[in-house]
Amino acid sequence: MADTKGADAVDKAIALGQDLDGSAIAENKLSLYNKVMEFEAGRQRSGVTNTMRSRIVRIGAKHLL
Repeated sequence: MADTKGADAVDKAIALGQDLDGSAIAENKLSLYNKVMEFEAGRQRSGVTNTMRSRIVRIGAKHLL
């Protein structure tokens, strides 16, 4: 994987079935991930501001604390 920075790097790697170091992601892990993401895609959203708050807390904690 050439690009390991930015928010899209992980999504791109998953789509390729590769970890960021270029190694293959196990098929059973990819399958489970895709199944969970299908559930998530069908979940009713409560609003953009709630999602933003969640991302600020989850991602911001990694960078700001």
